[in-house]
This record gives sequence, structure tokens and C-alpha cells, in this order.
Amino acid sequence: MRHCARELRTRSLSVTSGKDFSQGRRRTNDGLTILNLRRMFVEGPVVILPKAKQYTFSTIGVTPLPGDGTVWPGFRATADWGELTAESVLITSDQSHIVLPAATHVEGPNLSGPGWTPHLVDGWTTHESPRPRYILIVEKRSDVYRPSKDHS
Repeated sequence: MRHCARELRTRSLSVTSGKDFSQGRRRTNDGLTILNLRRMFVEGPVVILPKAKQYTFSTIGVTPLPGDGTVWPGFRATADWGELTAESVLITSDQSHIVLPAATHVEGPNLSGPGWTPHLVDGWTTHESPRPRYILIVEKRSDVYRPSKDHS
């Protein structure tokens, strides 16, 4: 009886601890997450804002996108251009810009998108980028804001 119980326990451990399978599955899920985030924040239409003076974020679910920056969830920012509340943002590798997924609503200086809404202060507005894909850039009216070469 003892021998059968030990054999059963050994077999169940070898089946349930299939680390290779679960780790491979996790790597696949992580790869899909990174692929989807890269499509949303790098390859697709985006809104680019200058860096913020102060911001807070959640550390749960932070995802680096090598070569592009880091996606931060639960983001709130205060900057010269106004305030931003977003479910997630990409902060570029050089920390000079905040990148948001494409805007779904644009009306003059008022814009919003999936999971984010900025509140722009007077003197700041939106501007279409000369980039091949449609991109909105928040810029100061008295200056011409141009994104870095990484995002142009």
C-alpha cells in the first residue's frame, strides 16, 4: 500500500509540475502582451506628450518594451501642458515623452482615447504630425514641439 501511494504521489508531481510547459506558456503570453503593447504604443497611431514634471503610477503590470521604453499602468501626471489620467502609458526610453494610444475623440485642444483623458491648459493644443501614420502631438502654441527622431 505504501509503495502504491508513493508511486501515485511521484506520478502526480511529475505531471503537475510540468514546468517546461507552464514556463513556455508564460513566455508565449508575455510575448503576446509585448507584441500587443508595441502595436498600441509604438507601431499604431499615437499621441505624444512632452514629459511631465510629476507623475504617479502603479508598479503592478509594468512592462518594458526594449528599445522603446516602458509601459506604466495606472498613470496620473501633472505637467506644464496640464494633467493626464490614463490606464497605461509608454514613457520613452530617454524619458522625454509620454506616449498614448490613438485618440478616439479630437475637438480642437480637447482629445481623449481608450482609457485616457488629458486636461490641457491654455496655451497648449493638438497638432497633426507629418509622420506617415496619423499622430497627434500636444504642443505649446508659442513653440513648435517636435518629437525626437525615435518618434518621428
